[in-house]
Formats: sequence, C-alpha cells, structure tokens
Amino acid sequence: MAHPKIMLIDDSSTNNLLYASILSDEGYEVVVCEEAKSALKSIQKEKPDLIILDLMMPGMDGFDLLTTMKTHSELANIPVIMLTANASEESEKRARSMGVKAFLSKPAGIKEITDAVKEVLCYS
Repeated sequence: MAHPKIMLIDDSSTNNLLYASILSDEGYEVVVCEEAKSALKSIQKEKPDLIILDLMMPGMDGFDLLTTMKTHSELANIPVIMLTANASEESEKRARSMGVKAFLSKPAGIKEITDAVKEVLCYS
C-alpha cells in the first residue's frame, strides 16, 4: 500500500526542509511547494492525501488558496492543516469555517505535527 502523500505549502524553505524531514521520517511521501500561486497546479498534479498550508505567504495567502481550492470539485475535499505564525483566534475561526481540519501555530513541535497529521488522515 502506498504511503499517504502530504503536500507542504509554505514560502519558507527552512520550514519546508524541517517539516518534510519530520514527515518523511514518519513514512509519509512529501511534496513541497513554496508559493500558493503555483500550488494549485501542483495539487491537481500530485493529488495529495493531505495539505499542510501556511497562512501568510506573498502574493496569494493560505485563505486565498483555500477559497480557490473550494471552486475545484476534485480539490474541495482534500483535508488541510493550517500551520501559521499568525495563530490568532480570528484566523483560526476563519480557517475552521473554511473546512481546515487542524490549526497549528509555528513553531510547532514534532509530536504536535505528527499527531495532527495522523488524526486528520484517520478521520478523512
């Protein structure tokens, strides 16, 4: 059986390296995308089982990408974990209202990330 595929969408290559390493060590296949604008094509091509999405990115932010994903039927139901430095209550409420399954604040620990991934994949 194939390992679940997780797409990381974050404009920080440092974060992407760290989180990709953590998730790869847990046995997941990891695909990295460093900007939301190009992420849409990557999501359509890669068909990830889960997306870990940064909120604050230049050009198109995480909310914009979520909104765009919801207009594509093949992308609308991919589970999303938001991982952000902007972990305000307002951002979390908005993210959850848009269907985000988990909302983590940076810097998130290894256990926090892996637990959220396991929980979201288990219930999706």
